[in-house]
Amino acid sequence: KDEPSEKWDYKLNPVYEIIITDAPVFHDEESKDVPVEWVQLMRLHGNVPFSDKVNLIFVDLSKANKTAEDLKTVLDFWLYTFKHAGHLLALPEQMMNNSTFVKLYNKLLRVDNLNQKDMKAYKKSVLDLETMRTYLDDGQERAEARGIAIGEARGVAIGEAIGEARGESRGEANALTAFVFSCAAMGISIKDIAILTKLSVEQVKAILQNR
Repeated sequence: KDEPSEKWDYKLNPVYEIIITDAPVFHDEESKDVPVEWVQLMRLHGNVPFSDKVNLIFVDLSKANKTAEDLKTVLDFWLYTFKHAGHLLALPEQMMNNSTFVKLYNKLLRVDNLNQKDMKAYKKSVLDLETMRTYLDDGQERAEARGIAIGEARGVAIGEAIGEARGESRGEANALTAFVFSCAAMGISIKDIAILTKLSVEQVKAILQNR
């Protein structure tokens, strides 16, 4: 009991989860131009690593702003590919000498090379994404209009201000609810929905239960 026993060393392999998003996850000044963030378990006392077994890697495509002419590293290639995969008509010249990206482009990114099954899945994913964006845009626009109408009907400045504020708040809430439903319909896990929406897991579950 005085000495650690080797039998307790389970030799667990590290687990990595890669989250690719097109919206910022970290908003501090130091992270504004950092597209890839690596998160591990930290011990708050002393601010030192606790374990390297759980790793979260956030890839923020909204911060991947290099043009094709600026690409230099393999990481640059991956970020550019992820961000432009849906409309990449040709590989940038810098990537043409990398066999990995040439194969990736020819086999997966060229729409004209997709078989019937993959083409159907591709079109569905595009439709799902556009539907999700429509839910968000339409929900907020209608709610804002309703808020303005309520305020004008009251005929006083304070009424208009309250109406607009409520309209914007309801619009954001309705849009967020629609976004959660759309993510769930696409098979995205509750945990990942929580990360994308900055809600807690419990809040996401509550929204889905009130469907």
